[in-house]
Amino acid sequence: MAWCWSAFRDQVIGTAILLFVIKALTDVRNSPPLANLGPFMIGLLVVAIGMAWGTDAGYAINPARDFGPRLASFLTGYGTAWRDQNGDLYFWVPIIGPLIGGVLGAGLYKVLIGRFLPPAEEDPQGLTKPEPEYEAA
Repeated sequence: MAWCWSAFRDQVIGTAILLFVIKALTDVRNSPPLANLGPFMIGLLVVAIGMAWGTDAGYAINPARDFGPRLASFLTGYGTAWRDQNGDLYFWVPIIGPLIGGVLGAGLYKVLIGRFLPPAEEDPQGLTKPEPEYEAA
């Protein structure tokens, strides 16, 4: 069961890193990468998280990346799809871990970086888009 907790920690930390950096890359108040490089950099980030944190749990870092294949395995006859190699109940690790890590990473960004950035209306580079005006019908 100790293995499950290290995999859980892996999922929480990996997803927290993912959300923290995604918020940093996409926040228009934080000088985001230009020339549509954001998606490319996020892809590199996912690969880097996989190489650094993917050993214990296969770096799901998103509940959908693990639950769908696990459910398909169970439906096609693999009765042990919900358990790990030691027989411990494991399916909850890549579901709950990323949910906690996502909230933790976004919250840390907001506390550590977001509150020190200028408000969106004072954007010196003009990267924010104005809100569209709608007419009442």
